[in-house]
Amino acid sequence: MFSRYIIILFLSFLIGSPSFALTLKEAVDSALENNPEIHAQASSIDGVKSQIDQVVSNFYPTIAIQGAYGRSYRTPITYTMTQTAVTTGEIEIPPFPPVEITPETEIEPVTLESYADEPQTARNYGITFTQLLYSGSRRIHQFEIAQANLQIAQEGLERKKQDLAYQVVEAYYGVLLHKKMLDLNLQSEDIARAHLEQAQNYFSLGRISNADLLRAKIKLAEERFSRIEAENKLESAKVALNDILGREIDQPVQIEGDLLVISESNLPSSEKITAMAFENRPEWGILDFKKIIRERKVGIAKADYFPSLALQASYNKNNLDPDTPPERITTGILESESWYVTGVFSWKIFDSFRTRNKVKEAEAGLEELKARVKQMRSRILSEIKKARLYFHAAKSKIKVAKEQVELSEDNLRQVLENYRSGIAGNLEQLEAEKMLNEAKANLFQAVADLELAKAKINLAVGKTVFAIY
Repeated sequence: MFSRYIIILFLSFLIGSPSFALTLKEAVDSALENNPEIHAQASSIDGVKSQIDQVVSNFYPTIAIQGAYGRSYRTPITYTMTQTAVTTGEIEIPPFPPVEITPETEIEPVTLESYADEPQTARNYGITFTQLLYSGSRRIHQFEIAQANLQIAQEGLERKKQDLAYQVVEAYYGVLLHKKMLDLNLQSEDIARAHLEQAQNYFSLGRISNADLLRAKIKLAEERFSRIEAENKLESAKVALNDILGREIDQPVQIEGDLLVISESNLPSSEKITAMAFENRPEWGILDFKKIIRERKVGIAKADYFPSLALQASYNKNNLDPDTPPERITTGILESESWYVTGVFSWKIFDSFRTRNKVKEAEAGLEELKARVKQMRSRILSEIKKARLYFHAAKSKIKVAKEQVELSEDNLRQVLENYRSGIAGNLEQLEAEKMLNEAKANLFQAVADLELAKAKINLAVGKTVFAIY
């Protein structure tokens, strides 16, 4: 019996242990691991890397092997040669007897056939080699463009990770904040219910009027209404967090955190923040790589002004064999070999101004990018300024909210003393408790805003300025 009790107690401890709650770091790591957009961007990087390999292959020669095997037939071509002797003498062609030749001797016509009158087997095989030696630096420009595209893809992935981390922080503190707001609403509802019971007792004793009792009932109804809204906002915040984390929408959410803990944080100077942003913002780095691409495209367009030089080589061997080769011929009636090594030089002298127009187009793209650099610079400075203002405002609100809570607590204590003494009525007590809850809500909101402001600073700078997780 005792052992069973120990097991139940241990299981209860595990289930209720805060170590099973999701920390902010775990939430960010989970989102980065499960987010499909991050996976898609990472896969695109692999594709860009393969493009670099494709460009590198242009620096190497192309070698091709070819071969053919088949059957063929054509009607033989017959050649007949008739000739008169032009010399005098005696010709002996074994095994025939000697023949005396004079200028008047008629030589029998000789008939030759080009190939056998039957199907033949054709074979061909060869190898070709092509190496581009010079093309106006086009291949070098293409390689640098591919490298810049890889850097752009990697910077884009980093920015997506930063955006996602910010969204997780926003959703995480949204759940924390709405949970605190619900706790306040539940406390207010309990207080309103206790006041109603007290008012009913006082009304039965004749100490308060029916109007005071009615106000207590209205107050409880208002708190119940606010509690329902708070519950709905909390559930919506949980849905948003699950969505960001890539989890099932209805999966239970249990997070670890407390808005009552306020960490001291100092913001670096404006100059330092700005310098860090232009050093680390992925968008700013992307513009640098885009500039490289535009400059290299100008170089590719100008490459058509220059000649190209290539080296080509080839070797081929052909065989044509009849099914029944002539006597003493075993390698076929047709056998040939060929090879060549050639340097190919090409230079466009006139192309109807096509190259000139391509160069103008590429240069116009480079000028357009320079304008976008100015636009991006203004955007980064604006985001830094807004993030700094948000941060300072959040810190100031925390200080004011703390004072507001302290004053509201003093006010409530005074009202309770007056209420017990009969100096203050039920309405004053309810109003004092409402003011205290509103002050606590403002403090919770200010603390959440400060943590979100830190995340905004990190996002604006493109680097971890505040270690918030």
